[in-house]
Amino acid sequence: MSREEVTVLSGEDLVSGTVLGKITIGGKYVAYDDDGTDDGRRDAAGVLLYDCDATVFGSRTLLMH
Repeated sequence: MSREEVTVLSGEDLVSGTVLGKITIGGKYVAYDDDGTDDGRRDAAGVLLYDCDATVFGSRTLLMH
């Protein structure tokens, strides 16, 4: 397993342990959603290590994958 500092897409408010998907255009991360838009969020990319409030601005956080 490895850790990586990533950017969470603006508008997300996530808790630690959330599985994330990586948006294919722009490379930002959002909550994994297997029924969501087919833009990368349907593929699990890792697990959020810390709570992350990016409701207003994108936020940097750590991801384990």
